[in-house]
Amino acid sequence: MWAVLVLVHVSTMSVSTAIFFLAYGVALGVCAYGLWQLRSWSRAPIVLTQLITLGLAWDSRHSNVSVAIVLAVVALAALGCVLHPASMEALSADELS
Repeated sequence: MWAVLVLVHVSTMSVSTAIFFLAYGVALGVCAYGLWQLRSWSRAPIVLTQLITLGLAWDSRHSNVSVAIVLAVVALAALGCVLHPASMEALSADELS
């Protein structure tokens, strides 16, 4: 979505930024599919993305509190789901087979 918004203001920098965010979105989609298929490799990129999102929430707490709260809640919920013991057990079963 961010890639499309960046393309609205077309310049060389915005095109490269849009391509980056589009590629990152596709990569996260692949990781989400990996989680759906219980592949342990997909956990690390998801956790890293949520940690980055928490950093963005912390940084935006002064300028837009409501955005910061939404970012933090979503990131913490995603981390809670991915790092839940049942999820860890299901994803580690992939390594055993």
